[in-house]
Amino acid sequence: MRYCKIPGTDLEVSVVCMGTGEIGSSVSKEESFKLFDAMYEHGGTFIDTAKDYGNWVPGIERSVSEKTVGEWMEKRNMQGKVVIATKGCMPDEETAENNCCSPETIRRHVEWSLQTLRTDCIDLWYIHRDDPKEPMEGILEELNNLQKKGKIRYFAASNMSSSRIIEADKIAEQKGINTFCAVQGLWNAALLKKFPYGDPQNAYMNTARFNYHKNKKLPWLSYQSTAFGLFHRFEKGTVEQMNEGFRSFYYEKKSYERFERMKQVSDEYGVSISELVLSYLYSNPDFVTFPIVGSHKIAQVIDNFSCGNLILKPEELNYIEGGQKFGLE
Repeated sequence: MRYCKIPGTDLEVSVVCMGTGEIGSSVSKEESFKLFDAMYEHGGTFIDTAKDYGNWVPGIERSVSEKTVGEWMEKRNMQGKVVIATKGCMPDEETAENNCCSPETIRRHVEWSLQTLRTDCIDLWYIHRDDPKEPMEGILEELNNLQKKGKIRYFAASNMSSSRIIEADKIAEQKGINTFCAVQGLWNAALLKKFPYGDPQNAYMNTARFNYHKNKKLPWLSYQSTAFGLFHRFEKGTVEQMNEGFRSFYYEKKSYERFERMKQVSDEYGVSISELVLSYLYSNPDFVTFPIVGSHKIAQVIDNFSCGNLILKPEELNYIEGGQKFGLE
């Protein structure tokens, strides 16, 4: 495993991040602990969670992912050894909380996550879902206040439009305060065909975003970094068994052509297609990119976190892309 600092921070992390969308819910607490143990044993030091992960499962306690992460961190004495990123400010259907990015909501959600994670300071805290009607100046001022109080070390944005990121950067420069240190959104080696989950507000990588991140050297953290296992299914011949909704996200024929080129590269290096899929992202030479990958099985964790050292050359990335870097623009 390779490590690097998230630019603009002092957070040094593994270049692959553990996703936890189903931790504590679809994956039991006992099995979740085993997955985290395997992650750490194979060099993983970066976990991504959220206040709302697991809340969609009927009968599951609120914030079960955060709670499971926090309990594992405490029981394994991992404070200072593993960096935790979490998110708040997601509209909540159960509480009808729709002013999801107000300063008051930000404060309340940070305090909630401090309790569930069993910590006194959150390493990296994201706005999970932006509310474009909420003034950006108030959002930034509150996040800077929470930094000064020692509640959060750094803050970032998930599923936020490019225009709002640009607005935040301009406000921060004018007022001499901190802005978002990173952005999380969807990006992987497949060619995206439609808005993620059918929602245009969900962030995804395209040419305009790529150029802004390149110019600003703004880090990107990629969820759905394996395209729901699309390339693994290409290799195993099980694409027909894939969830139709997830499968419909991508241009399948063009993505398969990419898979064929990726298979050639993976064979040359003697690595799995899974490693190539993740390496495609963290090899990006233009700005630091971290793939976030969730796992249900220990074997998957070992495969995902046994990589990190293979850095593809720019010409190999170009070859994989075959002249088209992005699908949906």
